[in-house]
Amino acid sequence: MARSDELMVRVAVGERPQTPLTSLLILAADEAPAVRAAVGRNPRADIPIEVRENLAKDKSPEVLHALIRCESMPEAVLSKLTRSFNRDVAHAAKTRLKERKRSGGASPAVGQVGLASS
Repeated sequence: MARSDELMVRVAVGERPQTPLTSLLILAADEAPAVRAAVGRNPRADIPIEVRENLAKDKSPEVLHALIRCESMPEAVLSKLTRSFNRDVAHAAKTRLKERKRSGGASPAVGQVGLASS
């Protein structure tokens, strides 16, 4: 399903928490911003932080805003987005960090799994 020709199928697969991690890795590099945004919205806490960091470098505001709205987004990634050249993205990331601090939520980075480098 991650390699479907249908955009909406790839979007649905990218958002689904039950999607295998290997499929999410493929979708995170999809040519369509809507698919990358779907992976950015995916609430799985075990998506490698490197994948989220790569998505945070995306040029598409749709992808960046999806990351900001994701409940399981590590604070480190949100912090990077506060320095975005896109003012709307930077403002949204700052607002999201403030909301987290007010709610006293723990950083969802706990339990994040990184990719092994060779």
